[in-house]
Amino acid sequence: MCGVAALSIGHVAFARESLLANASVGADSYVLPPVDVTGFRIEPGEDVTSSVSVLTEDLLVRLSPNVADQLRAVPGVAVSRSGGPGSLTQVRMRGAEANHTLVLLDGVEVSDPVTGETDFGLLTAIGVSKTEALRGEASSIYGSDAIGGVVALTPEDLRGYRASGEAGSFDTLRGSL
Repeated sequence: MCGVAALSIGHVAFARESLLANASVGADSYVLPPVDVTGFRIEPGEDVTSSVSVLTEDLLVRLSPNVADQLRAVPGVAVSRSGGPGSLTQVRMRGAEANHTLVLLDGVEVSDPVTGETDFGLLTAIGVSKTEALRGEASSIYGSDAIGGVVALTPEDLRGYRASGEAGSFDTLRGSL
């Protein structure tokens, strides 16, 4: 036991000497060389190796106004609805359960605090100007709620007036003001 303690003390002294040799030494202090720490939270571009899909406003206006239906255009995303529009709608990414898909609306988590799931049926009235979907292991930097992936929604600028209307088969109508 005595030999292990002496070995440990010698190791600490050696580490301190090597730190001081590589650092700028002042009167009572020393400055270590800088260490760069980076994360993945950057704008997606050509250099990103993770599975990121960005649905911009130009594409979103051609898709359904419903956020869950817009996500059907993203590879690796499964959307299940248990009825008509407004009913329970779950989004699963890359085979993970719905409670492992983190949903952020303007940077704020909108998942149910008890189940961890997000009911996309409740998001039918939200206009979105950009949708970003991060799938796979890179989403784990957002925590255990994001094992399957992350959906980041950027809401539209709601200043002013806006109206929309839709008509479908069987005399169905939908409108908003």
